[in-house]
Amino acid sequence: MEMDAQLSGAASQRSRANLVAHIVSFADACPLGECTAEHCPLNSLRKLNPGDRMQWLNSLSETDLIFLTAYHHVCMNLKLAWKPGRDDGFVQASPLAGSSPVPAGA
Repeated sequence: MEMDAQLSGAASQRSRANLVAHIVSFADACPLGECTAEHCPLNSLRKLNPGDRMQWLNSLSETDLIFLTAYHHVCMNLKLAWKPGRDDGFVQASPLAGSSPVPAGA
């Protein structure tokens, strides 16, 4: 039983390290160059020096790290899906307004 707890703890540490490493990869700037300060929870983080960023990230719970990673992925996918000039038969609406694409003429 003690071995199971050790393995679980090691897996959790790896998971946490992977989450932090992933967030660090987009902590300098929005990878799409389209960060909107009012909607991005990482905007304040980007103003910190790298040492302070790591200190802040290391202070977060695993739940917070998962949230930031998920938020980034959702935001990036929305921005990619809503690129101007998109011509695939869908009417674009603002993703920040909670709208979803609907087929043209629906």
